[in-house]
Amino acid sequence: MIDLPSRLYELWDWFSALWAWDYGDPKQLSDLIRKNDGVIPAEFADAIADIVSGSRKPNKKAAAKLLIPACEFGKLSGSLLLMSNLAGALRKRADYGSEKRGVAAIAEFKKLKPIDVVRHLELFMSKSKESASDHFEVTYETVERLMREANKRIEKWPVV
Repeated sequence: MIDLPSRLYELWDWFSALWAWDYGDPKQLSDLIRKNDGVIPAEFADAIADIVSGSRKPNKKAAAKLLIPACEFGKLSGSLLLMSNLAGALRKRADYGSEKRGVAAIAEFKKLKPIDVVRHLELFMSKSKESASDHFEVTYETVERLMREANKRIEKWPVV
């Protein structure tokens, strides 16, 4: 599980759909509303009301500069956040008595030094971001910017 508030984790589809809407792609959000028979989670009611009233508008200027389709923001950032959190959890996992955990356990099992396991995890994250940048034909920095935006939006939760 991604290190998110549990309710945000449950509503990631809504979070992603609203994010896509903010960049001019209404399809995900309209599909979710239809799929849920018009029932909108309480956390998103104000944002949807603002959309309907016209006080919340998509950022057309930013949307015109998009290098990654808005409908992919949530999927891509969610996947990369999951991998990053997994790597972070393995790094931070401490020994429990004589029982090794996380990086120490992996290092012992693979007959490596713990620092080599950490470097491998960092390389794995870097390669994952490179793979995403290759897939969308964007720079590594563009993927990094997307991750920063995802983290900023997550920090604001429950404000969407």
